[in-house]
Amino acid sequence: MHNVEQAWAITQCTSYNGVPGGCDTSKFKISDMHWGNARGTVTRDNVATLDCSKEAPCADIELFNNELTLGDGREVKGYLCDNVDGEIGFECTAPCDGRCPK
Repeated sequence: MHNVEQAWAITQCTSYNGVPGGCDTSKFKISDMHWGNARGTVTRDNVATLDCSKEAPCADIELFNNELTLGDGREVKGYLCDNVDGEIGFECTAPCDGRCPK
């Protein structure tokens, strides 16, 4: 990767015709995702943003072997998460709190 926003993302927020939708009402279950081996530069301070629904939290998400840096060479280690059950190979470092892309 070269100068991408971030390596990995999940969002269950919906938006139609520019009208913001809900992020916590989806009943679609996302589980057993296994992502890794990403290398390169990113423009955000996070390896991943995982913005999952309260109604059907994401489960058993594995992120592994990611070697990402910012343009100035600083290592990227952040994981923004909402409603994730079963983190494998990483720890959520902060909630999305409006910082996850919609």
